[in-house]
Amino acid sequence: MKRVTRLLATACAAIAAASAVALAVPAPGTAASPPPPGSGPVSALGQLTIIDANVAEYLNRRDNLQRQDLNNFARRAKLVLDAQQASGAPVHTPDLVFLQEVTAATARAVAVRLSSVFAATYAVAGTRATGPAAGDGAVVRHRSAHHALLTRATAVLYNVATMNPPAAAHLITFSYPKSQMWTKRQCPKSDTACTANLWESRQSALFEFTAKATGRAYAVASVHFVPATFLRPRLTATQQPGFRQALWIGRLQRTITAEYPGATQILAGDFNTYLCGDGKAQLGQPLCDRSGQYTALLRAALATPGYQVLIDSGIDHVFTTGAAAASGKDTTYKLYATASGGRARTAAEYLNDADYASRFTDAAAFNRCNADYNAGRAAAAVAATIAGCRYRYYSDHPLDWAVIG
Repeated sequence: MKRVTRLLATACAAIAAASAVALAVPAPGTAASPPPPGSGPVSALGQLTIIDANVAEYLNRRDNLQRQDLNNFARRAKLVLDAQQASGAPVHTPDLVFLQEVTAATARAVAVRLSSVFAATYAVAGTRATGPAAGDGAVVRHRSAHHALLTRATAVLYNVATMNPPAAAHLITFSYPKSQMWTKRQCPKSDTACTANLWESRQSALFEFTAKATGRAYAVASVHFVPATFLRPRLTATQQPGFRQALWIGRLQRTITAEYPGATQILAGDFNTYLCGDGKAQLGQPLCDRSGQYTALLRAALATPGYQVLIDSGIDHVFTTGAAAASGKDTTYKLYATASGGRARTAAEYLNDADYASRFTDAAAFNRCNADYNAGRAAAAVAATIAGCRYRYYSDHPLDWAVIG
């Protein structure tokens, strides 16, 4: 009987492995060996293809342990870049991938899945770091004497076939003054997350990569600024979060220039600057910036000579001193099947979206799906009944991509 059980287990494992290959992503909970270096197509000489994404695999342990959304993210990233390439954009297998809201484990899980779908090998940049709180240069979360909570929930993945591994990272910390943060006594009783966010500071790890083909240096940072929702209300104009974030990006640019002179600079991530609505910029609608924080951040970023904006969709941005060859977002990811006024969107509005059949019905459906994934219920029956939830959902942030010369 034991032998039969073992044979059945072996057969089931073989079927699962075959299914993972067919889907071009490993099954949840597996760590399939990536293909050998250099097996995927590389960017044109002198150009760099990047992906930037907040994958929301950080705050909730149950969510972090299930992998369906990471499978969907890897598959979707390949579909988006393939569609851009088919339309003439000079995109290739990504050389660098900027991630936000990840742990060390979920960053590695993304690397494994991207390695599978792109037929390449991705590694997490995680060398010994210099600067404050020196340690692993990938992801940390700890308390210190200077910050109630110090986090670095970001990571940079690199294609080992096209990029040399970085040397030691330099860490830079972004924090609001303690006087502007909530205290336990001030936390609204209705805000259950308030006490968890008391005086949180965030770090970014700065890395310098060199391209194997050209020897060109790229100084990069994956950024995740502290959001304004962690602040007490009724701040004065000079304390507004947009102005604080504008100071941060200026400091980040000065630091990366001093640490890595002569390198092409790339800053990508979730800068937590909010427009009035969800996705206004990416849908081509007029921008709404009542607080002024979005405008302040962009003005500060462009004040540094040589910088330009590749992505400016409200919350997520890509800034660089390199030449912009092409850039864009996963614009149809959250383009709901039901438009305003109840009109059903046509297939043409989704352009060449290979996931068109699994689109979300509306914002309410997406939010229910997002809640299921955050609670680790991706495989639940309720998730299966929401259009687009099982095989399309990967985050509440659409991914960005860019080609930098």
